[in-house]
Amino acid sequence: TVPALLRAVHDDDADVRATALRSLVRAEAVDASEDVPSLLEDPSAEVRAAALDALAALRADWSRARALLDDEDPLVRARAASILLERGGADRAARATFAELSASDDPAVRAAAYRALPCSSADGWFDDALRGLEDPAPAVRTEAARALALLDPVRAAGPLLAVLARGSEEVLEPLGEILTRPDGETHARVRGVVEETIRAALRSRRL
Repeated sequence: TVPALLRAVHDDDADVRATALRSLVRAEAVDASEDVPSLLEDPSAEVRAAALDALAALRADWSRARALLDDEDPLVRARAASILLERGGADRAARATFAELSASDDPAVRAAAYRALPCSSADGWFDDALRGLEDPAPAVRTEAARALALLDPVRAAGPLLAVLARGSEEVLEPLGEILTRPDGETHARVRGVVEETIRAALRSRRL
């Protein structure tokens, strides 16, 4: 129940606090808690990340996420950047955080960076996501492919097919989502891109 979850966000166990926050988000009851701002400063990185999810669900005072762009945990920084970029893609500090994290030596951090990309094709995000398709780590390529599919499914179809042709199966799921979208106009345009890509491949094979 919601009252039990509200009590659980004060539990001594960090896993319990994080789970309670995520459960409140799923139950669309996070606005019943007044503790989200204070939990953004929780000693546990997992709880801080869950508090950011709760902050995003509240749709209020997202600027509180800005302080966590300097968090010691890179995954928390990525989630904070995600919120700020989603609400205003031109946020310079969040952009700088994305650039830093996407160049990390840790594949998990790079993947989190691409997962943070906003669902807007403005401000060159498509080109940023496109670079992720060349990452050596499969998990990073997967997140970059998902970002491309969300940013611009029509433009994404060609690059995703090209990566698939090279044997990178990580793009299969995002590509499948593009091809099965219910939007008739988008589906028709994507199908046109797919057909032209196949024709171009056949032409090059004949040369």
